[in-house]
Amino acid sequence: MNDLQELKSKIKLSSVISRYINLKPYRGEHVGLCPFHNDKRPSLTVSDSKKFYKCFACGAQGDVFDFLKHHANIGIHEAKKVMGEMTFPHVNQKDWGDDPGYTIVKPAYTPPKSTLIHSSFGPPEQVWVYKTNEGEPLSFKCRFKDKKFSTRTLWRHEETHKEKWMWKDLPPPRPLYNLDKLNSDLYATVIVCEGEKAADAINFVAGGCVGITWPNGAESVTRADFAPLYGRNIFLWPDNDDAGRKAMDKVRTILHQHCNIGPDIAAPIGAELTWDAADAKDANLTLKRRSLSRGKER
Repeated sequence: MNDLQELKSKIKLSSVISRYINLKPYRGEHVGLCPFHNDKRPSLTVSDSKKFYKCFACGAQGDVFDFLKHHANIGIHEAKKVMGEMTFPHVNQKDWGDDPGYTIVKPAYTPPKSTLIHSSFGPPEQVWVYKTNEGEPLSFKCRFKDKKFSTRTLWRHEETHKEKWMWKDLPPPRPLYNLDKLNSDLYATVIVCEGEKAADAINFVAGGCVGITWPNGAESVTRADFAPLYGRNIFLWPDNDDAGRKAMDKVRTILHQHCNIGPDIAAPIGAELTWDAADAKDANLTLKRRSLSRGKER
């Protein structure tokens, strides 16, 4: 049995798929809305015993690697990371990227400023720190001149135990930004927006609310772990363009059965494309508390 077969034999398929869509037990299996077509009733069946999923409406089917590839756009090596963390959380997984033998160090520590100087982009203009619930650093998202971005993370070699800072993202599912603030106020209203700068602006624009975002923009929604938001009162603030609205629709799909979702926060009439909370802050605009009512979307 090779390592892929071993991972597949030990993982619960429903545990992986439920990170991306909502599943409910049904007659010894699990069912949910199929993410591969515009499903209106639960057509996707997931069998843990057979290690297989199938949609009886559109015909999509396969094993855990097929699901991660076609739904989450995750290749075989990244899929091994996701499954390895779930199945063997205490075991180092080899070949998790460009540097074989290195595994992520969580939590990390704050590096010297020189560590965040990129060989191609130079020093960062801004740094956002992704943290654990307790406020310990996990990764450092850096913005450079000309809107270049890269993430600095700490890795350790499994044999030599030598630590190395790399320009490399955390393995998925990736943590949300501002988890420590979310954890510090269990009753605060949450506003989910796109981008760390917008999330930071929420405190000014909507005082008392926690701004949350996911790493790496509109195309990476399905690679983030939104479970910490379950049970919370949330509002969605999409960027004012098609890509931003589509990204927030994906967030809504992930959260709509787990959260109390209020109406979307829309850009003012005539606002520029991509207008967001950061632009609202720059314009000295704030949301009135009554606009953040407990309207229920589910």
